[in-house]
Amino acid sequence: MRHFISLVLIMLLTSCSGMMTNHYSETVKSWRGASAQKLVSKWGNPDKMMALKGGNTLYIYKSYGYRPDNGSGSADCTAMFEINKQQIIVHSQYEGKRCWRDQNFARSMSNNS
Repeated sequence: MRHFISLVLIMLLTSCSGMMTNHYSETVKSWRGASAQKLVSKWGNPDKMMALKGGNTLYIYKSYGYRPDNGSGSADCTAMFEINKQQIIVHSQYEGKRCWRDQNFARSMSNNS
C-alpha cells in the first residue's frame, strides 16, 4: 500500500510540474526554418511588419503572458520572427520578462503541431 501511495504522489507532482512549465520560448523557437505562410496560418496576421536592412522582414506579434506561480498578473510579450526573401523564418525571439504559456499553447501554436 505504501508503494501505491508513493506512486500516486509522484504522478500528481509530475503532472503539476508539467502545468507550471513555460512553453513560450520553445514555441517561438520552433518556427525557425518554417515558412512565413505557415506561421501566419497558425498565429494570424502579424500586429506589425517591419522592413529590415538586407531585404528581410520582421513579423511582430504582441500578446499577454501570465505566470500562475508568481501571482503578479499579466505581462506584455512580443514574439518576433525574421523572414528572409524566400519567405523562410531565419530567426525568432521574444521580449518580455514574464512571458508564460502552458502546454496547450505549445500544442496549438508551435510549428510542430
